[in-house]
Amino acid sequence: MTLHLRDMSITFNEGDSQLAGYYEIVLDGIYDRSAAVLAQANWEVVDVGANIGMFSIWQARRGALVIAYEPHPRAFANLLTNLEANGVESRVKCVNAAVGSSRRDSWLSTAGGSTSAHLSNGQSGDGFVVPTITLDESLATHDFEAVDLLKIDVEGAELDVIAGAGVTLERTNAVIIEVHGMPREVIDARMKRHGLEPDPGGSYPNLYYVRPSG
Repeated sequence: MTLHLRDMSITFNEGDSQLAGYYEIVLDGIYDRSAAVLAQANWEVVDVGANIGMFSIWQARRGALVIAYEPHPRAFANLLTNLEANGVESRVKCVNAAVGSSRRDSWLSTAGGSTSAHLSNGQSGDGFVVPTITLDESLATHDFEAVDLLKIDVEGAELDVIAGAGVTLERTNAVIIEVHGMPREVIDARMKRHGLEPDPGGSYPNLYYVRPSG
């Protein structure tokens, strides 16, 4: 299914409601509530949990260079379609893998065939095996000298992503994390280890962190 909306065209599978994501990211601006996280021209942005690409499209249109990670094959196919349909495919590199604490195969649990999926510790219920890589390992193969903005939306696997991103976080200037079912104090502590402080523009479950200037 393809919808031609005011700000972008999006293709998604029937049964996967993506209008909520469009409203949150584009209309409501849940990731735009601080000047510190608004991408500027030629910013280097990393999108972990890109799904069908709305955040990546939004940042690329602002002139950012984006690396987008998405493990679900159907969501990944729609991600590629959507980047091209919105004319930003040259500014976004796409990686069809999950991001975690180590290189391994992981079980991606799905709900009724939905592309809104999450990594699971056990192979039970609907789902399939996907390759998992660390952010540190992956970004070492790209040309990003620093990360201006890192966005993480991984449906509960936030700490696993952070565990494999220690080097990356040391050279990241701003982070957006959508938290699923854990106290913000846990994420605050992890970010503080890497010199990143909470930004008041973010509010649970969408938390912002920035590296203090000076």
